[in-house]
Amino acid sequence: MSQPPRKKAKRVRETIQRAEYNVSRHARVGAQVVQRDIGRTAGIAPLASLAPRTNIEGGADESRDNGDNLPDQAGMYDDRYEFIPTLDEIRSRWGKVCLKFCLMSSAYCFKNQNSFLQEFLARRAMYLNRILDAEGLPTDIECSLCHGPGIWRCKDCLGKPLYCRCHCREVHQKHPFHRIQRWTGRYFAERSMWEVGVRLFLGHNGNCCPNLNLQSLAADELRLDQLDVNSAAGEDHPPAEHIPYLPRAAGQSAWLHEDNIEGEEDNIMWEDIPDSSAPFGRSPPKTDEQDNHFLLIVDASQLLSLPVVYCACEATSDPDMQFLDLQFFPSSFKEIKTVFTFRCLDDFRLSNLECKTSAYQYFQRLRRLTNPAFPNSVPNRYAELRRVSRQWRNLKLRKWFGFSHRMETPGRGQMALFCAACPQTGVNLPADWQEKYSE
Repeated sequence: MSQPPRKKAKRVRETIQRAEYNVSRHARVGAQVVQRDIGRTAGIAPLASLAPRTNIEGGADESRDNGDNLPDQAGMYDDRYEFIPTLDEIRSRWGKVCLKFCLMSSAYCFKNQNSFLQEFLARRAMYLNRILDAEGLPTDIECSLCHGPGIWRCKDCLGKPLYCRCHCREVHQKHPFHRIQRWTGRYFAERSMWEVGVRLFLGHNGNCCPNLNLQSLAADELRLDQLDVNSAAGEDHPPAEHIPYLPRAAGQSAWLHEDNIEGEEDNIMWEDIPDSSAPFGRSPPKTDEQDNHFLLIVDASQLLSLPVVYCACEATSDPDMQFLDLQFFPSSFKEIKTVFTFRCLDDFRLSNLECKTSAYQYFQRLRRLTNPAFPNSVPNRYAELRRVSRQWRNLKLRKWFGFSHRMETPGRGQMALFCAACPQTGVNLPADWQEKYSE
């Protein structure tokens, strides 16, 4: 059965309107911008789609309203926008000069990536100078929290404020994964949190245990704070303390002597750097002044070492449980020397799931973040990462499937995701499927 002529004519008209709308879309949007910005100055008449259209046979169609906005794509098939102007109509009504303005305005409204890159080139020199200015010492070298010498700077705090040693320790006692720097007189050198006196306290949510000898801890912190005061006394900046690192090969007493510079290029290479803890930094000692052993912490941002102060209360829990309270997963259970943060384990799981990152690649990334110049100098915990990540995934599965508070061993398939496509009795198979489909 054929369609009525009226309905068929309407469908043909809508098809023509779609084609004309797609052709003149950019020019009409540009015309709207020109009309808003320079319409009054140039005295340009409104566009046909923005005003009642003059019919060719004569007169203006009073049934269409005098709208001020362009029709959106969803409502452009309304009766009042029955006729959408073509490029020829725009040329005849606006003129060639006006059409040029329309196209220029349309290009401005719909900028591509090259347009943004051109704007960046004009600002590149200013951006580079601004970034380099932030690398040096600011004019005011006082601490942001007191009037002490502000020679310590945190790269992860907002604005990279300056601190004295005391306030740097107090601010970062609960933020041990921030990266800090110290002014040497010429530049800001990378430093570790243990150098300002940050310690890892267990048993009291990161706070110091009240049963510890607090006087000895306060005396050590006061001695560290006095070092900065003495170094800054009598001069604007503390003296440079950078000592260049001269790596030595195994069994050699010196690295590059004047006698063996020539003829030894094949034996002495910069790639043959020995595996040390920190080639261009200060390696942490085994214990601090209070005989607290240092612990290696593997985080999603870096590997760092901090002295651990265990809880001295009588009714305290095991050390591994105390680490779990601080969201640290221990790599062993008795003599704990390495822990992984929960954030690191979750980040590795998502990186492996979405980016297909292997354990080796992920740990190499952590070593590069810790020491970009010499990643091989960072302690190798690749085997521990593989083992701990498997334990962490097993714990996460038991938690997700509700086996955390039940003293029940998961059965076969109880920690698997439900699949609607797999044949299952009562789901997509009838109960008598064996007898029904046996023939």
